[in-house]
Amino acid sequence: MDRRHSLLHFVVLLIVVSVGILALMLMRTSYLTGPFTLEPSEQWIVRQERPGEIVAQQTAGRRAVINAVSVHTFNDADVIGMNLASNLEEGTMVTAGTPVMELLSLTDQATEKMLVARVRRLTEQVTQLRVGEGPAKVEEAQAGLALAATNLASYAPMIARRRALVDQGALSYDELQQMEVEYFKRQMDVNVARTAMGVRQSQMGPSVIAAADAELEESVRELELVRARLAARWLITPVSGCLTRYSGNPGILLRVMNVRDMLARIVVPIMYIDRVKPGDPVQLIFSGVAMQAVTSVIERVEASYDPVLGQSLVYLLVPVNNRDDRLQVAMNGQAVLQAARINPLAMVWQRLNMAGFGSARVRSAEP
Repeated sequence: MDRRHSLLHFVVLLIVVSVGILALMLMRTSYLTGPFTLEPSEQWIVRQERPGEIVAQQTAGRRAVINAVSVHTFNDADVIGMNLASNLEEGTMVTAGTPVMELLSLTDQATEKMLVARVRRLTEQVTQLRVGEGPAKVEEAQAGLALAATNLASYAPMIARRRALVDQGALSYDELQQMEVEYFKRQMDVNVARTAMGVRQSQMGPSVIAAADAELEESVRELELVRARLAARWLITPVSGCLTRYSGNPGILLRVMNVRDMLARIVVPIMYIDRVKPGDPVQLIFSGVAMQAVTSVIERVEASYDPVLGQSLVYLLVPVNNRDDRLQVAMNGQAVLQAARINPLAMVWQRLNMAGFGSARVRSAEP
């Protein structure tokens, strides 16, 4: 009897203790926690997507949708040079609107030099046609024609007198022929001078000047377009922040990150999406550094599918003030969600339920 009584007493005591422990566990709750990583609240990324194409894109946060993008394309045979502004270096803080990097097209630079030489040559040519050597050469040709015509006119009465003397027998016919040969020479000089003047006048005609003006205007316009392309290829950051050229992605040429106003991206299981909402208080406890916890509130709640883990997750975005520059991008730790209290047994049950009886419904909440 004593043995049975002792065994019964032990069983009853075990049941009481178990019930007590179970009751304490059911009554005990704790705050929901989740890992977090710091990221810039806004960044501007310049990357080379493919040969001959440079893309500059502005995003809010690290995984947000692109707010703005500009694409700079070059010819396949073009040689591209990229120069960082001379007053900038790694880690420099820049303000929005600052020219950061120049994209140089060697083809456009060579074209600019060629067009500058062409415009200079055509400008001199048009100037000569209008007020320079062109009019002077026409005047010279007119003077030559007048002189040749005067010389020819002086021979006409001389030949007439010699013909009369030949008729009278006072002068031989050979002497008359010599005079006529000189007359024909003077006549040829007049024809040559008249032809030269015609050529000079044709070179100074309205159609010639108009053609020269049109060619000059076209060259000036081409030069302006090339210079506009060269000037437009200065990349200007729309974001204020820290400039960096170091990245694990070789396609990224540079980044400007707003590290003064950062974001903590907290990850929690999808089952707790109903437990969190914008405005809830959060405490950020950093790992690996001796730093006081940072308090903030949830700004945005997002839910998305993670293909690596094969499940949906809830991302909580929390603003973090870093005006004293004590924090760095990629710092991480554990976030305590002070408005979401959970029961350990309930949490285990929910995890079992999630694993065995289906997946939770994915929703998102925006502030």
